[in-house]
Amino acid sequence: MSSQNFAERIQEYKATIHQLPDVNDAARIQYTVKRLEGLHFVPTLILPIERFTSLSKVDILREIDRIANLSEQEIHASGVRINQEVQETKIEQIGLLVYHFTLLTRLRQDDPLAWDEIDELYGDD
Repeated sequence: MSSQNFAERIQEYKATIHQLPDVNDAARIQYTVKRLEGLHFVPTLILPIERFTSLSKVDILREIDRIANLSEQEIHASGVRINQEVQETKIEQIGLLVYHFTLLTRLRQDDPLAWDEIDELYGDD
């Protein structure tokens, strides 16, 4: 992947986050965090992220920048084995991050289809 393509993909992911509605209601965020904790929700990510369910849009944008700037050594130090180009690993992580944060935003808005998706994946049968 060229540096230009990498930068373009990063900007596309950031644009996706910017387009999401802001959910700043602390009570709504806390409700979502507690409900997800009760389901033992853990987003599928390559690199672990602390307190994902509490993160804001600004936090996610910072995380995208942080990941984009990680060195190969820093990725290895976090326990990730890279079987492809480093930029591809970063793009995969950021893509997963954007997917899960988009879902989290829908959950914070109490979107029933988003909760159905979570209940199907994490709920007890």
